[in-house]
Amino acid sequence: MKTSTRSARRKCPSLIARGIFFLFPVLLIALLLPSCGLLNLGLLKLQFGCVPEGVCIDTPSGPVPIEKLKAGDTVIGFNGDPVRVSQIHQYQEDPATSRHVTVHFTNGGEVRVSARHRIAGTPAGSLRVDDACGSQTVTAIGEIRGTSRSFDLLTEDPGYRIDGIPVNSMIQEMLSR
Repeated sequence: MKTSTRSARRKCPSLIARGIFFLFPVLLIALLLPSCGLLNLGLLKLQFGCVPEGVCIDTPSGPVPIEKLKAGDTVIGFNGDPVRVSQIHQYQEDPATSRHVTVHFTNGGEVRVSARHRIAGTPAGSLRVDDACGSQTVTAIGEIRGTSRSFDLLTEDPGYRIDGIPVNSMIQEMLSR
């Protein structure tokens, strides 16, 4: 049976409309999600935590506040060598409920991160005074409240350095969950 061209034209808009109707929720979700396309990235961030605004990251030209860095900049990597920043993630925190810690080390370094952020592979909230952390020893730990923005960097190696202390990027771990 032969379908007339006129009949086919009438059916075509109907099929297109159905296709758009079906794809609209998918397109809407894609537009509303971050470019990585992860629906639960914000929820995962709450589980992992990050580095508060104002913390300086070691770079070849000296310390730079984390919020001033951008993709393509060079920082001192987790392993101590210069590495390129491939991504920087920024998060809004609730100052009333955010919990970050300040960990002091024998080299005089101070690392401020969320309790779940890893320092040399260990969650900061698990560290205790006199614990070895990389080549340094923890000398004091304090708690900070009131953080309104936090950040994390994805670099070419496992992380970056703050006051000479290796700090893990949590982005890869978040994305793998």
